[in-house]
Amino acid sequence: MDKSHYAKLQFKHYVVEFLDFKINPEFNSDDDSIEIELGFNFDLEIYSENNSAQLSLGCEIFKDYIEKGLPFYMNTKLVGYFGYDFSIEEKNLAKMLKINATAILFPYLRAIVSTVTSLCSVPTLLLPTINIHKLLEEKDNRDGQ
Repeated sequence: MDKSHYAKLQFKHYVVEFLDFKINPEFNSDDDSIEIELGFNFDLEIYSENNSAQLSLGCEIFKDYIEKGLPFYMNTKLVGYFGYDFSIEEKNLAKMLKINATAILFPYLRAIVSTVTSLCSVPTLLLPTINIHKLLEEKDNRDGQ
């Protein structure tokens, strides 16, 4: 294929840095209306000397699972490795990479969560699709950036 069709941001690979999953043995499965409690964290490292970047995407689900009678606790972090073929100002580069790299990694996170929950005797959890741009914007506003 002609390389002119390639995206300027290339996804190299990802790794699951950690995955912590705990079942609540006291969970009562009679309640079908469980509100999903999610927390995300993001960490971007840019290596401009070789046009590469690394994004860590963490997700914590049902943090207070025992106290709130939720089915499980899950905390995981994926690290994605990217290359890019463009030059823009560092501030704009970081924002663009964070949004796009997160959008690329998020389906892998969704798949991991649904696969693990489907294999662990709890209702399968499929994370909702998320507007990554809006999520990051709200997080930056909360963090004062």
